[in-house]
Amino acid sequence: MLRHYLVANEDPIAAHGPAFLTSQATAAAVHQYLEHVYLRRPARYSPEVVQQALRMVQEARSEYGSQWAAITSVAAKVGCTSETLRRWVRKWENDSNQQKIGTPPDNERLLTLERENKELRKANEILRLTSAFFAKAELERSFKS
Repeated sequence: MLRHYLVANEDPIAAHGPAFLTSQATAAAVHQYLEHVYLRRPARYSPEVVQQALRMVQEARSEYGSQWAAITSVAAKVGCTSETLRRWVRKWENDSNQQKIGTPPDNERLLTLERENKELRKANEILRLTSAFFAKAELERSFKS
C-alpha cells in the first residue's frame, strides 16, 4: 500500500495521520519514502533539449504578451518547470550579451593603464622606504660627528 502512495507522489503520513506510521509502515518503508521526497535529484536535461526549448521560447515570444507567458507555455511542452526554463533563458541571454560586448580596445587600454599604475605605486613605495632608510642613516651619522 505504501508503494502505491509513493508512486502516486502523495504523502501517506499527511493523508492518514500518525496511525499510518505505526499500523502499516515499516521503518524501511518510511526511510524509502523520506528518501524519495527529500533526496531526489533534479532531472538532468540534455543540451539538445535545452537548445530546442530556447528556440521554442524565442519563437513563442511574439505569440504571447510577456516572456514569462512564453516560458510557461514552452515549459509545459518540454516537460520541465517554468523556473528551470527561465534560468536557461537568463543564462543564454547573459552568455549572448557577453559575446556581443567582447573586450573593446578601450577596455584593453584601461586594463594596461591599471597594470602600469599598480607597478608605479609599488615603485613609489620602494623609493619612499629607501629614502627613509637613507635619511635615518644620515641623521645617525650626523649625530656621531
